[in-house]
Amino acid sequence: MPVRRQPIHRHRPWWATAVLSLLVLGSGCGPTGEEAGAPTEQGEQTTEQGTARQGDASDISGQALPANVEEAEVDDNVDGDTIEVVFPPDEQQVDVRLIGINAPESVRPNTPVECYGRESSERLEELLEPGTTVYLERDVSDTDQFDRLLRHVWIVDEVSGDAYLVSEVLVRQGYVDARTYPPDDRYADRLAAAERAAQDEGAGLWGACRD
Repeated sequence: MPVRRQPIHRHRPWWATAVLSLLVLGSGCGPTGEEAGAPTEQGEQTTEQGTARQGDASDISGQALPANVEEAEVDDNVDGDTIEVVFPPDEQQVDVRLIGINAPESVRPNTPVECYGRESSERLEELLEPGTTVYLERDVSDTDQFDRLLRHVWIVDEVSGDAYLVSEVLVRQGYVDARTYPPDDRYADRLAAAERAAQDEGAGLWGACRD
């Protein structure tokens, strides 16, 4: 388990200051490329399952960064709800499972890629590219059964100084669903509200992954 250290402020990658607000607040920044399908109307994409609209996350308000967070740097993305981070100064690498969400499977061995699994993973990588500074907030539990850290993950817009809960952005845009895993339910109500809004819009997986 990583030892808590005083935050070390690193230089954010060049793209973060300019486009972080767009990534968080924009409604037309979904996955691109042949696998994700050709764009149709703004904010829509064609998938193997049909047409999906990315939810409009402009109703998510930034806030002050919570107290008692630990600073880390993204090293890699695993899937739509798990990242690898490193802790300065020894660059210890740790897997972090984002609390309060569940992404469609995309990398589990011997398991088919689920509907919207690829899009979910790509969206998290857009938000948290390697080198991005993140702030990890513990809820109640420290780790899960796979020894991954359980954390709420925050990013900060360096222009405004506002902090955004990554899981809330993903839920609101329809890339993952909200999932409560007691006792780690600090933000369960706001994630549930984000999910209801995404469902009402038919955003992301709620529009593409019809039974």
